[in-house]
Amino acid sequence: SLIEPTHQLIDEANVISQGMVSYLIRLSARSELAEERSISNLHDNLGDIMRIAEIADNFTKYTQKCIKQNLDFSDSVKEELRGMVGRVEELYILTKEAIVEKDTRLLPRIDRVEDQVDGLRKRLIDSHIQRLNQGSCKAESSGVFINLVSNLERMGDHLTYIAHTIG
Repeated sequence: SLIEPTHQLIDEANVISQGMVSYLIRLSARSELAEERSISNLHDNLGDIMRIAEIADNFTKYTQKCIKQNLDFSDSVKEELRGMVGRVEELYILTKEAIVEKDTRLLPRIDRVEDQVDGLRKRLIDSHIQRLNQGSCKAESSGVFINLVSNLERMGDHLTYIAHTIG
């Protein structure tokens, strides 16, 4: 099962995060005003990274619920979700490149992909509601599906927040 290793990684991330926050506080006390913005951005990024870790934890809970309640999604829904996950993965790659290379020229592209993720959330939820109304979807899967799509969109938001700390 992938659930236990995911929980262990999240626990490790929490410990590392706490250590980094302590370090940033000590660093801030010794820094000059000009360095404060960078330290503040690092602190903000750390918070966004931890929100992403919490979202990963949510994904394990959705997985557990699907297994426990024997919930399944149609192939077309799985394909829609794969498309949204692909956009979020693209956003991750762009954000990583922007941060590592300190390349503000990537920010407009990051914003476009994030807008696409937002649009996908709305479109996927609208399609889901339409399937529910047509009776082609099980109501039991609604909570998992809507939360999954919403959490993917939130992950995109946090990646975008991180990217914008360079600009």
